[in-house]
Amino acid sequence: MGRWIDISMKVTDGLRTNHSKPGEEVRITYDIQPGKGPGENKTVRRVATRLHIGTHVDGPEHLVLGGKRIDEYPLDSFVGQAWVLDMYHKVPKGIITAADLDKAGGKKVGKGDIVLLRTGWNSHYTDPDFFSDSPYFDPKAADWCIQKGLKIVAIDFLSDPIAKELQTEGPDIFKTKLLAAGILVMTNADNLDQIKKEKVTLYAFPLKLSPSEAGLTRAVVWEE
Repeated sequence: MGRWIDISMKVTDGLRTNHSKPGEEVRITYDIQPGKGPGENKTVRRVATRLHIGTHVDGPEHLVLGGKRIDEYPLDSFVGQAWVLDMYHKVPKGIITAADLDKAGGKKVGKGDIVLLRTGWNSHYTDPDFFSDSPYFDPKAADWCIQKGLKIVAIDFLSDPIAKELQTEGPDIFKTKLLAAGILVMTNADNLDQIKKEKVTLYAFPLKLSPSEAGLTRAVVWEE
């Protein structure tokens, strides 16, 4: 028998979004708060947030002018065979190169597959140094992904090289290259340490908002 593993972050009131400034955190508030009197048992909440919060999938429009929106993709774009590639040795501030990807998955990853890169860094999401000390990609690593013909690159960290000393060719060239090539990117996956097998099936359906360049995602894997 197999098992389901939830690899999406819990989105809570006050959670910071990627690059958010103070005051731009997620807000979950009451429209209707239940009371104790007769007929006062109704609960209605509202949420205010960027689309780039917690575990989410980015579509081309996010970084490519005129690119395809995430809500324009068919459902099968968000499901597929995923190879778990360990990059624990790349934290903190490690550079993930094409050679790293090839060493970890070159002999098994094929066209149409998903790679799920596991560093453990998302466990630091609430730490002050989460953004500045996150691992990041050498932009040429995107060429490896494109040549492999991947469907999705899923990671448990934020791919953007935030700290100035980490920037190579500019902000997030890796992700821009992937999105321009039609490869979706899922960031801030969580709980990847719970996966025991090297190959699983990923289900990562973004919230159906239109128009949207990205989507808050309930990502799960099925492990045989």
